[in-house]
Amino acid sequence: MTTHDGPLIFRASRPKQLLLMLLALAMSGLGLWMTTRDDIEAVAAGWVCMVFFGGGVLLIVGRVLAKEPPLVLSQAGIEDRRLGAGLVPWSEIADVGLVVVKSRTFLAIELVDEDSLLARLSFWPRLRGRLNRSIGWTPWSISFNDLEPSPEAAMAYVESLLGDRPEENES
Repeated sequence: MTTHDGPLIFRASRPKQLLLMLLALAMSGLGLWMTTRDDIEAVAAGWVCMVFFGGGVLLIVGRVLAKEPPLVLSQAGIEDRRLGAGLVPWSEIADVGLVVVKSRTFLAIELVDEDSLLARLSFWPRLRGRLNRSIGWTPWSISFNDLEPSPEAAMAYVESLLGDRPEENES
């Protein structure tokens, strides 16, 4: 049996968040400049730009300053706070695998009872899960675009845990 020192904790990647914040600030600045133009369409687009990208800056700052990590893998299960389903115990997870879509790596989670998880979600994550299922994907997949450590580290951790789980056909 493998021993685990503790949970694997994922946090927002500060370099990626800084880059996104700089881009959002630049776009907000462009929006501010657009509001000084004489063209009413440019002014309207400038305000939309400032609101959208300004909101993005606030979201990014919130991610960087968050005390709770967005994703935790532990012996108890998976807790993706971005999903809002709480802790999903390993007993509810049938299988886990890495999936690459257009150079982005996801941890695809196959559940014992997909509908049970979907019922616990708020509207938008539930809709995303149903859309994923309608195109043949698992309803729950974890994106690592802005998280550290890597999806490969997550998979290695999961494999070490699932290797501890007895097979159903064993007595």
